[in-house]
Amino acid sequence: SDATRPEEKLDENNIYAYPNPVKADYSGNIAIVGLTHDCNVKIVDTAGYLINEGTSNGGQYTWNGRNARGEKVASGVYYVLTYDSNGNEGVATKIVVIR
Repeated sequence: SDATRPEEKLDENNIYAYPNPVKADYSGNIAIVGLTHDCNVKIVDTAGYLINEGTSNGGQYTWNGRNARGEKVASGVYYVLTYDSNGNEGVATKIVVIR
């Protein structure tokens, strides 16, 4: 399972993604950890376009590094925007992709 123990509260010091940076030869999932239960996650590019979204499984969200069309995303910086299930707290982190 990809579930992990959820955090009590979103804290920017506890949220991170790995692997980061994501190198060209990597083909697995990218994990965003340190999230609360049922945390909402949006991944956007630097222009603000939505690339992926979903809800955490426990304290973790996994992303396959692909866009909505199933294509590997291009090299660049991607922002992970998170907010709790009530929409009250939000934290952001970054993922660097190198292709």
